[in-house]
Amino acid sequence: MMTAETIKLADARALAMQATGLIPPSKNFTRHDIPDLFKQMGYVQIDAISVIERAHHHILWNRVPTYQANWLNDLLKSRQIFEY
Repeated sequence: MMTAETIKLADARALAMQATGLIPPSKNFTRHDIPDLFKQMGYVQIDAISVIERAHHHILWNRVPTYQANWLNDLLKSRQIFEY
């Protein structure tokens, strides 16, 4: 039988933020690091609707301060990531 563990709310928040990539990276990311971020997050939904900017770029900008929108297109073209 498994037993439940109890953790502090602040620790639970930190774990959730780390798991979703919302804790600022300790290094300067490049486009080559984006596939690893996708693996950590599981996936990023690529959004075809653009009001100010497409939503998937907002997701990446919030996690990678140095993110540039052309990185995603470069990664798609080189087949390092895919859209389905």
